[in-house]
Amino acid sequence: MPGPSALIVAVLYDDAFQLIVPKDSPVRSFADVRSKRIALGQTGGQYQSFLRVAEHFGLHAPDFRFVGTTDAAADEAFLKGDADAIFRVRAIGNSSIQRLVQSDNARLLPIEHAAAMKIKNPAFEPAVIPEGGYLGSPPIPAKDLPTVAVHRTLLAHATASDSAVQAITQTLLERRQEVMEEIPPQMAEVRLLLAQVRRPEAQGGLGPPLHPGALGFYNKDKPSFLKANADFLGLILTVVIMIGSWIWELKQWMQKQQRKAACQYSNRVTALMTSAQVAASPDALDEVWNAMVAILNDAVHDLDAEKLSEESFNSFRSVLQVAMDVTKQRRAMLLSTGSREATTVSIL
Repeated sequence: MPGPSALIVAVLYDDAFQLIVPKDSPVRSFADVRSKRIALGQTGGQYQSFLRVAEHFGLHAPDFRFVGTTDAAADEAFLKGDADAIFRVRAIGNSSIQRLVQSDNARLLPIEHAAAMKIKNPAFEPAVIPEGGYLGSPPIPAKDLPTVAVHRTLLAHATASDSAVQAITQTLLERRQEVMEEIPPQMAEVRLLLAQVRRPEAQGGLGPPLHPGALGFYNKDKPSFLKANADFLGLILTVVIMIGSWIWELKQWMQKQQRKAACQYSNRVTALMTSAQVAASPDALDEVWNAMVAILNDAVHDLDAEKLSEESFNSFRSVLQVAMDVTKQRRAMLLSTGSREATTVSIL
């Protein structure tokens, strides 16, 4: 673990786990190397990576015999036939591995279950050694081989200058060609690694976070929230406008219906008022009065059901009040006329 003061600047390249055996070896998978001689020094990251993979297959250090204390000594032991397999954690295309597999006396083995290994080893990533990764014709390997990879990352101390880290990140990402030109020709494989420099992916809380200086570079071209979501916000605005338009249209339609209902009530009351003006008896006026009361009850019910607005109801009620006053006056007139006629009969 890098510790709490280490922050990530960039992923430089990926190292792949590569297991090589003699061409005529009966070994077909990692589990088959139990009790075999492994060309691998017993120190450093390669050795620890080998043991992590072995542990996944239920194997441990005592299950193997390790040969060679350095990469060079291990390579020599394998080439002499003093080792049954050789393990390397190197970028695909590594020159030393290329020499081994192009000798026509060795072949690469798949290392499977990378996704399962990642459960206990979060730094492990599923990867593939592509067909022809070390030679095109005949292709070496002859087909895609599954394996495990780890990210080689550039770290900076948390107290490192933000501006300096941002400048380094910018150089790595934007000036690759210039950096390549400064690498000696005899180190061509290192030049190729520059093509893999990239921003680290989110790790879900695992591993160090990005250094603020590196983050400043990665976010320099990040669009604002409005620009990044312009299409979505435009869609939302369109929907809001459409809904607002529908609501306005619905409101206009409801108001029209309310005015129509009030007009119908007013017309019915006006017709009753006309009947009241020509009524010849109090009984006829009683029928008109009862009809007006029934219309009022209907209007109140429609007001409660919002089929009539307050404004429409008040307009109707004004007409109703006039009609009721006319009915009352007609009743008084009929009663007064009836009283005079009765008095005249009485005198005669």
